[in-house]
Amino acid sequence: MKIQNHLVTFSIILTIVIFFNCQETRDMNSELKTIMDTDKAFSDYAQKYGITDAFSEFADSNAIKLPSKGHPVKWKNVPKNNKPMNKNVSMVWEPLMGEISQSCDLGYTLGKWVFTQKDSTGYEQKSYGYYVSIWKKQNDDTWKWIIDLGNESDEPTTEDFKFLE
Repeated sequence: MKIQNHLVTFSIILTIVIFFNCQETRDMNSELKTIMDTDKAFSDYAQKYGITDAFSEFADSNAIKLPSKGHPVKWKNVPKNNKPMNKNVSMVWEPLMGEISQSCDLGYTLGKWVFTQKDSTGYEQKSYGYYVSIWKKQNDDTWKWIIDLGNESDEPTTEDFKFLE
C-alpha cells in the first residue's frame, strides 16, 4: 500500500511538471509568434508613417540604435518627426527568424531589409541588408525593441539563410 501511495504521489507530481513544462513551451511559442508579428507590424507602420516615427513608436524607453555607420544612439533622444512622410524614401524589413528567452521577457528577430530612395526623376536606388532587433516585453504585455542593429549587404537571397537549417 505504501508503494502505491508513493506511485500516486509521484504520478501527480510528474503530471504537474509535464503540464507546466508543456505550458511553458506553448507560452514561448506564442510569445515568439507575437514578437515576429510585432516586428512585421513595425515595418508596416514605417510604410504608413515613416521610418523615424516607426522606430519611435516601437521603441522601449531605453532603446539603443546601432547604425551600420556611426555611433550608438539612445533612441529617446531622437526627436519624433512631425513633418509629412517623405514619399520618396521607404524602408521595408521582414523578420525571418527569432528566438525567445525561457522567461518569455526577451527575444530577438533577425531579418532582411531594403531601403528605397527615389530621385527627382523617379529613379529608384535601393540598398539592402540584414538586421537584428532585440525585444523586451513591457508591463502591458506588448513588445518594444531595446537594441536594433543592421548592416548593408548585397541583395539578400534565400541562400543567405541556409545556415539556419
